[in-house]
Amino acid sequence: MFSEQFLSEMKEKLLTEKQQLEEKLARIGKRATGGDGKYAAAWQEYGDKEEDNASEVEEYGASLGLSQTFETDLQEVKIALQRIEENAYGICGRCSNPIDEKRLRIRPMSRFCMDCAEAG
Repeated sequence: MFSEQFLSEMKEKLLTEKQQLEEKLARIGKRATGGDGKYAAAWQEYGDKEEDNASEVEEYGASLGLSQTFETDLQEVKIALQRIEENAYGICGRCSNPIDEKRLRIRPMSRFCMDCAEAG
């Protein structure tokens, strides 16, 4: 369905994205215990004053949201890489139709064609 050159290009993009996401996750958190490979947002200690505590909570909340977003994106990238290895990359996960190459170039980890993605 897709050329080897296209698949190679997408794999390279996905591997780069994977590395970048892992680096971002490492900066805002630490790998959680439990062996699932997920990350947990880090809690920063600024001091014991009330305004310090407010800053700690605010930063943790922001880090938590970012880490969840990055973690979700990382899982999507890993799934896309696995689908390349299984020769299933670029096939919609809902309707089994091909995903448009333009969509994959913009978002290489896309699992759904535009029609299915818009349908929710």
